[in-house]
Amino acid sequence: MITVEYDDEDPVTYLSEQDRMVLEHLKYLYGGTIREVCEVARATVLAELDPISFSAQGEPFIFPRPEPGSLPDFCWISPEVPGPYAKVDLHEALRVAERDASACQKTLEWDNSIEAILRVYRNTIAWLRFWSIRAPQAEWRARFIRELETREEGLAELRSKVFRKGDLKMMEELTNV
Repeated sequence: MITVEYDDEDPVTYLSEQDRMVLEHLKYLYGGTIREVCEVARATVLAELDPISFSAQGEPFIFPRPEPGSLPDFCWISPEVPGPYAKVDLHEALRVAERDASACQKTLEWDNSIEAILRVYRNTIAWLRFWSIRAPQAEWRARFIRELETREEGLAELRSKVFRKGDLKMMEELTNV
């Protein structure tokens, strides 16, 4: 690693001499800071991965964070997931989706309450909806679509059973999934 000090910004640490040369070239070419160049490069790479054009994306989505002192990080499940057309950083979305998947698994291991099961189901379906549109590769989108269809079929069957039993509270809970 190489750390370089600049007059116009805080020191920057590079992984290699080649990284330093490329980024410094862009810094001086465009007249920005290394951090600005990195942010533009990151946005460019993410835009290339995203199957939805930036202009077709809706409102920006801010990922919720757990309240201090709430559930431990390993079992905190995002209460909201971005819609498929939200303006979102796909890298951050992947990181949060992976964290949620791990938290969902751990939640089901220690909490078999209906509330926990529905929270996991809601989160899983929301992420499947998101990735069925936003996954970078067509094969991945097709896989997420199949998974989503399977989960939605199961949800429809569950709603039907609950309706036949006349469980109003559970019917209301299932409408929010």
